[in-house]
Amino acid sequence: MKKKYKDIAGKRFKKLVAIKYIETIKGNAIWLCQCDCGNTTKTKTVYLNNGDTKSCGCLNKDKGFYTDLTGDRYGKITVLSFSHRDNYSYWNCRCDCGREMKMISNNFIRRKNVACRNCTNVTHNMSKSKEYKSYTHMKERCYKPNTKGYENYGGRGIKICDRWLDSFEFFLADMGKKPQGGVWTIERVNNNGNYEPSNCIWLPLEEQAKNRRPQKVLR
Repeated sequence: MKKKYKDIAGKRFKKLVAIKYIETIKGNAIWLCQCDCGNTTKTKTVYLNNGDTKSCGCLNKDKGFYTDLTGDRYGKITVLSFSHRDNYSYWNCRCDCGREMKMISNNFIRRKNVACRNCTNVTHNMSKSKEYKSYTHMKERCYKPNTKGYENYGGRGIKICDRWLDSFEFFLADMGKKPQGGVWTIERVNNNGNYEPSNCIWLPLEEQAKNRRPQKVLR
């Protein structure tokens, strides 16, 4: 049976030597490679051929192409050590829950409330609550352009603070539950400010209507 990939076993690409074919994904052959530094890494043949992948990542580290993140914390994640590079930098990480995994630095370096999937998937048993509905609608107004009213929120630069953006639990802790009786909505004290603890309160619907931005009168 004819192989569906070019055999490059034993061939050298800068600091990497192709060891073993792994699989083909969407027409791209994936190879396990040995780096001169002793580490192994998986990468695509095309990246080896065009020079995009030259080492397991140690070459980039030697040249100072990225900062060593070992020991840094991002939300619930602690970075243990550098793992390898395959287009992206992968790091060995540990979540506060004890789970260890490899993570791409782009997925956690700019986020504050990042955690492993096990933690982020833990339910708060409030997905049907009025508070959670207000929380999801707030995010939609700010970050989904096809949402009704987006032009008055995300469309004019209104954002959600980092503490609330990825955590309903923090949002609920800061805002508390909605008062009983009537219809209550989340309102920004400064109508030009962002959604954040110091700028938000629960307000009766009839009161919020008085604080809406004036609309242009169609003639």
